[in-house]
Amino acid sequence: MRQHPYRPLGALLTTILGVGGWFNLLNFVVVMLIGWDSYQEKLTALIPWLNIQWVFIGAAILLFIAVLVHYLVIQPSIMAFNNQQAYEHESPTRADLKVLKNDMEKIKRKLNID
Repeated sequence: MRQHPYRPLGALLTTILGVGGWFNLLNFVVVMLIGWDSYQEKLTALIPWLNIQWVFIGAAILLFIAVLVHYLVIQPSIMAFNNQQAYEHESPTRADLKVLKNDMEKIKRKLNID
């Protein structure tokens, strides 16, 4: 199936999705505070040493693990896919490489190099 690039749409979506991550983080903190307020009595009855500081520490640890997994596993996969897509669909890099390859072939022919 042929893909049709529309660059302004890609720029808009990239910007919105990039900003959306920060809003998700803010939303997570607000939901965590509301959840703590709603379930504090039940949680402290079940886990007496639990307080809001431990909840934030636990959330920070989970966030760090998520960032680590994203950096080590997910991001390389996304980059590999994006590189493949960019190469296959009218990439300026691919066009430049084609020109360089042709120039190199001409130089090889002039120098009689295989």
